Amino acid sequence: MNTSYNLLHEAGFRCYRDRGDVDHLRYTGQTRKRANRFAAAQSLLLRTASSPGVFAGRLVCLDLVRPSELVDVLSAPTYRLGDHQCTDWHSRCGRRIDRRALSSFTTMALEQRCIDVPLEIAALQSLLAEVPAYSEFPEAQRLVELERDLVCWAGQRLPRSLWAHVSGLSPMSALPREMAALADCVGVPRISVDEAALGRSAEMADMLDTAVSAGRDSTTPLLVELGMKVFSIPAKESEQQTLRRWAAELLALRGQVEAGDVTSAVVIAWQFDLVESGTLTDINAALATRARYSRTASLRLWRMLAPLGPDVQRWSTASLSAGYLSMMSDPSCKDLRGLGAAISSFQAFLQEVFGIPTSPLGLHKHIPEPTPRVQWIPESAVLRAIRWLDEDTKGDPRLKEICALKILMAHAAPFRLDELRWLRLSNIFPLADGSIEVEITPIAGVHRLKTAAAQRRVLISDPVVVCRLRALIARREAEGAPSNGLLFAAAGEDTAPYRRRAVHIALLRLLKQATGNPSMTFHALRHTVISNAMEELLSSAAVTNNNRLTQLADWVGHEVAVTTLRFYTHRYEVALRMQIDACLRGVGLTNADGERLLGIKANTLTAGARRKRVPMEVHLWHLASSRAQALVRELPNAATGLDLHEPEPTSFIGSVATHFTAQKCLAVLGCLTTNLDPRLIEGRMQLRSSELISIDKAAVCVARDLYAARSALAPVEWSGARSVIKHLGLNFGRVVQPRYAKLVKAMSLPMDTNLAAAAAKTWISAWWDGQLNADPPERLVPLLGFLKEAGITLDALQLTYENDGSDPVGVAELLARAAHVAAAVFHGHWSTKPLGRSRRGRSRAYLIWPSRADADAAGRSNAGFDALMFALAVWVHPEVQGRH
Repeated sequence: MNTSYNLLHEAGFRCYRDRGDVDHLRYTGQTRKRANRFAAAQSLLLRTASSPGVFAGRLVCLDLVRPSELVDVLSAPTYRLGDHQCTDWHSRCGRRIDRRALSSFTTMALEQRCIDVPLEIAALQSLLAEVPAYSEFPEAQRLVELERDLVCWAGQRLPRSLWAHVSGLSPMSALPREMAALADCVGVPRISVDEAALGRSAEMADMLDTAVSAGRDSTTPLLVELGMKVFSIPAKESEQQTLRRWAAELLALRGQVEAGDVTSAVVIAWQFDLVESGTLTDINAALATRARYSRTASLRLWRMLAPLGPDVQRWSTASLSAGYLSMMSDPSCKDLRGLGAAISSFQAFLQEVFGIPTSPLGLHKHIPEPTPRVQWIPESAVLRAIRWLDEDTKGDPRLKEICALKILMAHAAPFRLDELRWLRLSNIFPLADGSIEVEITPIAGVHRLKTAAAQRRVLISDPVVVCRLRALIARREAEGAPSNGLLFAAAGEDTAPYRRRAVHIALLRLLKQATGNPSMTFHALRHTVISNAMEELLSSAAVTNNNRLTQLADWVGHEVAVTTLRFYTHRYEVALRMQIDACLRGVGLTNADGERLLGIKANTLTAGARRKRVPMEVHLWHLASSRAQALVRELPNAATGLDLHEPEPTSFIGSVATHFTAQKCLAVLGCLTTNLDPRLIEGRMQLRSSELISIDKAAVCVARDLYAARSALAPVEWSGARSVIKHLGLNFGRVVQPRYAKLVKAMSLPMDTNLAAAAAKTWISAWWDGQLNADPPERLVPLLGFLKEAGITLDALQLTYENDGSDPVGVAELLARAAHVAAAVFHGHWSTKPLGRSRRGRSRAYLIWPSRADADAAGRSNAGFDALMFALAVWVHPEVQGRH
């Protein structure tokens, strides 16, 4: 298929692109001639009754499907979307989805017909010979000329933005069918939300925001080299284990990245995007492909970006394009295709995160055109998320209030998440008509805007959003917040966003659950607002005024309208249908045409038009529309085949909605064992006094559960965590050992509270006086499952058992059961070691976590593990989870 520029040149257009990613055109003398020839083909296809070739011809002439894409379109199924018969297909080498809402006459041509694609196209070529201007061409050339004529007709009749899409010059990306179907559905697809992935995404976004705001110059690519080393693929790991390890090891660089340069932060964030979101064309791309992208491009990207400076706003498309070309000319690169694909993925990442326009198509033959990430959220999903927030009675009230208002504001106006996060009270202006104007500005040394165009004013008129916004402003003023204080902050903490990571995780989970889409992000709300606004604009008669597109780009904070059209407009098919139909109404249809097309006698049609006092063409279009509507109602809905349900409300207690992780609980308990003033602990750990009290209470409750598991009465003198830890002999200093590093890292991330609670319950029932009772081994299964999810392997564990020779059969049975448990949980066998001597009161078998297999008695101690599990048990206790 011709590229868009070649097609335009052959059709008679002269096109060039300037520095602002804007295309400029001028016409040659043949464009009008071609447009008239296409109009003649339209008239023929409108007047011809259904027969072979008519359906394909109407797709081209009435729906503006390019003939070069006819094979894909004719092979695609049709379905009902709203009131239209629609079809979609993958364009641009299978990456971008295009869709058409079919004309009423096209729908009638398909009625009860099974399409043979080669015969249909051959019939269309023969049918075009009835137009004298096409009969001059050989059959094989007619569709080529028809495509060029289509571009010329659309250029003269359609608004420039829709013409650019139809011609392929600046194509828009349609929503996937399953996403578009949700606009007319009650339920959503069933999904399982990955809590750990939510935390990882939020943590990486915060890391990038911190590093970019710091604005440090590039010095060395050391961090990028460390990031590249992450992408190893051990043979023994499953794909999911490898992806989790990659993400965890990239996040382990967070402290260094936040203190490092902007260029390294951007490249590492892109590497993380490869891990979490896959490649440009495939979310589930193979591990080797992701590793290939990182290996071939990471260092070259750093070297290319470093001279551009730390201010991302100053990274222009021209300078980036020059840098990409220099990368492709690197003689040391032996994989140009891999490098080109990685550059295309990186361009899409920059556009999504920073709004930087992508380079022109055709920059290099090995750099494919970046494909936009298409996301859209129906209003029903937004209302569902708000209802969950309003009806919940257990979660943090301020966190829920902030989440609800951020979702509503982002659904009412095109805000970015970081623009809302750093919104100050002084930037909010109530207006006399009841609406509110919000000014988006940077904060020196703290928050930079994505682009220069992001500094703007946005009007909010929705009464529900205005009411909630006014209520939060009044609350912040009552708390004594200064005018330059943040809107979304806690009382007395006016310069820092309230529980930043907790809010981010809660927003991600809300939107994923409410939409049934595991890849949904908060940025999808921005896509939704812009796409809806563009659909309204494209449907209007005055869209030909390019100033309106420029005004829309200013409103959303884009430097050029091309970005708005290509990357944020996903619902255009109905607007395109309206604009085409408005042009086709000028084709004069007679009562004889109506008799041939509709099977209604000409006299009856004439009488009907007179009775309704409308022109014959209007009457015929109305009858065709009514007949097509009846056919459309018989089509399968766009949601056919989806497993839809009404999702359960999400929970706002536990790690999903709080920054208080199990690792932080461990740190708090460690502080409580010292003589630190509680107020100092509260300040250091960012806790309220009530939350610290709840941790104290939970520690006492866990200790009582330990005694109750042995049918013993707990001492009454316990006053809090400090006395409990002293009584149990837990040593928190033993946690800092290399053998516990993986578990500590896992506890620093959001975890499944149900899995953690089961592990804690198992530890409580099996632990006593430094021993973890493994008799019978089956009792440890919940704990072992938790350790496996945390990345612990069998070589870190050892089963020690008593074998004094008195019961060899019992020992053999115990070892067999232990081997079965290890194989069931870890798909392997752990090492076993007999006890040197027996002691009274000790279990016959217990589990230890040795530093090495030949370690002495001290090395085989579980002291550090006991402290970790005690902290986990306190963290999952309802007393703590109900408050955080």
